[in-house]
Amino acid sequence: MINTAIVDKNQNNKKTYSIKELVKLSLEERAKILSPIINQIAEDINNDPEFYLFSHLDGEGIENDD
Repeated sequence: MINTAIVDKNQNNKKTYSIKELVKLSLEERAKILSPIINQIAEDINNDPEFYLFSHLDGEGIENDD
């Protein structure tokens, strides 16, 4: 399962944000939180099949009106 929680490493209390919470923040606040971990996020996206394999879109089980 893909982890959707982000820990703000800039804060002493290590606040955790959900994706929904991050979206509600200003671009500046979001960038401050994500900048220390952006390289790890990119590595995860490139190396974790859950991020790039979409086998559920292979057409199986999709009903056509044809």
